[in-house]
Amino acid sequence: MVVLDAALDEALSAPTQKLFAEIPRLLERRFQYLYLQHQQVVASQDGEHGEGDWRLWSQAGGWLEQFTGEMQGLLLAELEVRIQPVLGLIEALKEEVERA
Repeated sequence: MVVLDAALDEALSAPTQKLFAEIPRLLERRFQYLYLQHQQVVASQDGEHGEGDWRLWSQAGGWLEQFTGEMQGLLLAELEVRIQPVLGLIEALKEEVERA
C-alpha cells in the first residue's frame, strides 16, 4: 500500500504543483474581468468612467464580494486537495494503532 501511495504521489505531484502555480494568475485575470465589468456598468449609468460608490463593492451582489467568494471557494478547494495526503497518513496510522 505504501509503495502504491508513493508511486501515485510521484506521478501526480508535478502536474498538481503546476496547476496550483496557475491559481494566482487565474485569480488576477478574474479580478480584472469583474472590475472591468463593474466599470462598464458604472459608465453606462453615469455616462462617465466613475467608480460608483466604493462602499457597495463588498456588499451582497457587489463585484468585489463576488470575487472574494469565488477566491475563497477556490482556495478552500486547493486546501482540501493539499490536505488529502495528511489525512491519508492519519488514517493509515489509525489502522496501525488499531491492529496493535
